[in-house]
Amino acid sequence: MGSSVTPPAYTVEPELAGPVPRRVRYTRETWLKRAWLANVTAGLFFYVLWAAGVDVGFYRRVVMEGVTTSATVTEVGASNSRSRTYRAHYSYAVPGHGRLSYASDVPGGRYGVLSAGDTLPVTYLPSTPTEHVIGTVAAGDVVRRRHRWNLALLLVVLAGAVANLAYALRTRGKYRLLESGVAVPAVVTARTDEPAPRVGRIYSVSYRYPSASGEPVTARMAVDEATYDALPEGSAFTLLCDADGRHAVPYFAHFGVEVPGGAGPRLPL
Repeated sequence: MGSSVTPPAYTVEPELAGPVPRRVRYTRETWLKRAWLANVTAGLFFYVLWAAGVDVGFYRRVVMEGVTTSATVTEVGASNSRSRTYRAHYSYAVPGHGRLSYASDVPGGRYGVLSAGDTLPVTYLPSTPTEHVIGTVAAGDVVRRRHRWNLALLLVVLAGAVANLAYALRTRGKYRLLESGVAVPAVVTARTDEPAPRVGRIYSVSYRYPSASGEPVTARMAVDEATYDALPEGSAFTLLCDADGRHAVPYFAHFGVEVPGGAGPRLPL
């Protein structure tokens, strides 16, 4: 059916038939999602803060208490071209503890290509000699590590703020359209069900609705399979349009906001 005439029995949802602006609120799911984003951001922030304290505290102890000795390379493993490191197995002597053996990623740019029998500087903590770093650590190294951790904390805060802002803006547009948009009926004029690589099938629906001037406007939207099955050709659904009728969103696609006391969109129709 290619007609643009709305089925006689169709009326827009009762909560949209009254005057505008309507009373609109965010749904419980929206608040839960925003709270989830805030909690994830806070959790990451405190985790990074804890990790920074452990890392900087360890390197500060190495500077104040560390003992530097020579470790003997016993085996050299595969290299990592991305990080420019390679795996080295080595051992070093600690008074009262014998020789301790470990394996670490060694930066090739700093120590070159090592072979079995070569020596490698190692700085360990006398109280816990298993805790060590390759090379030596100066006070400036601790300051640089603290700055890098501060940058990581800043990035976590910025990422969380951007995520919250993006979600808020996305739902804010729906909020304004539901609050002040004009509810008009739309009629499905055609449907397309096409195969598509990697996604299986693409479902789309073409529809027609009256603009603010009364002229019919034809548009098309991609939908999921359930919505596609619920909108046969000739069926009708409600659109919410801005003042000039150029921007329109189906009422059933208004996630995150609702009209208090309303029954919500009717689908299938």
